[in-house]
Amino acid sequence: EYKEDQTRACLTSSRDNTRLAKLEMVYRTERDYKTEDMLRREYASLSNGSETQKQRLGAATWNDLTFFQWEQRRRKTIQTIVIGQRTEFQSSRVSHFQLVKSMENTYSRTHIAGGIPQEDQSTD
Repeated sequence: EYKEDQTRACLTSSRDNTRLAKLEMVYRTERDYKTEDMLRREYASLSNGSETQKQRLGAATWNDLTFFQWEQRRRKTIQTIVIGQRTEFQSSRVSHFQLVKSMENTYSRTHIAGGIPQEDQSTD
């Protein structure tokens, strides 16, 4: 009877392990398909990208996805900064960053000037 219980436990454990392995395989496959779809959409959205970038995206795997997302965010940030600077230059208005920079310079000059030792004006 003890041996039968052990055999049943081993079979159940084996089935559970097989199920878990199948679930893990399904999860990985789904993840890979989703990532491939994302990369295909990214590739299709590159309208004016260079041929090298298109070839790189075409050969990419899901491990490269983080790099592409970072690169895309970096490009958008740079584009936003350039457009903002061009707009500020064209409208000749003072930006928040220019105000902060001038305040930093004023604080820096005040702090340095305050730190210069002064001669004692008292008479000896």
